[in-house]
Amino acid sequence: AVTADNYDLFFKDNGSVGTASVTVVAKNNSAYTGSKTVNFKIVARSISGASVSGISDKTYTGKAITQPVNVTAAGRTLAAGTEYTVAYSGNKAIGKATVTITARGNYSGSISKTFTIKPAKGAIKSLKAGKKKMTVKVKAQSGAKYQIAYKVKGAKKYKTVKVSGTSKTIKKLKKGKTYTVKVRAYKAIDGKTYYGAYSKTKKVRVK
Repeated sequence: AVTADNYDLFFKDNGSVGTASVTVVAKNNSAYTGSKTVNFKIVARSISGASVSGISDKTYTGKAITQPVNVTAAGRTLAAGTEYTVAYSGNKAIGKATVTITARGNYSGSISKTFTIKPAKGAIKSLKAGKKKMTVKVKAQSGAKYQIAYKVKGAKKYKTVKVSGTSKTIKKLKKGKTYTVKVRAYKAIDGKTYYGAYSKTKKVRVK
C-alpha cells in the first residue's frame, strides 16, 4: 500500500448531495508520479433520528398557531427553509395539532410531531332573561364544547350543564330571582379532558 506521505488529496464538489470527486496526486519528492481521479456519490442524510425542539402545548387563540421549530441532526442545527420546511394541520381548533418537518437539500425524509391546543378562558356573548328561564350564548371556540354554571342569588353552589352548541335556554328557574352565570370551554383530547378558565360572571333577573 502507498503511504499517505507519498501523495496529496484534492476534493471537488464534496460539500453537497450529488457526484463528487477526489484526485490523488503524487508528491514531487515521493517515489511515485502522476495522478488519478475517482468519482463518488454523496447521498442525502436522513432526518429520521433528528432531534426536534420548540414544540409545546398552546392555548386557543382563534387563529392558526405555529411554533418556533428547531431541528438538530448529527449535532448540527439545520437551517429552516433551505434544509427543511414546516407544515401544520389542525392547528387552529382546540384539539391535537400536527407539525410535519420535511427535509430539503442535503437531508431527506420527514418527521411529524403533535401538540395540544387547549381551551381558552370562556366568555359570555349574551345573557337574556325569559319567563322562568334564561338564554345563555357562549363566545365560540372552534372544536370545543361548553359548560354553563349558574346559581340563584343566595345559593352557595353553582349548578352546571354541558352543551355542544353555543346557545342554551335554561328553564324551570324561579320567577323574579337574580341568577349569576359563568361559562367555560372544554374538550376531551387523547382520553384527557381539558377545561378552560371560567368567564367573568354576569347576572340576570328572570321574569
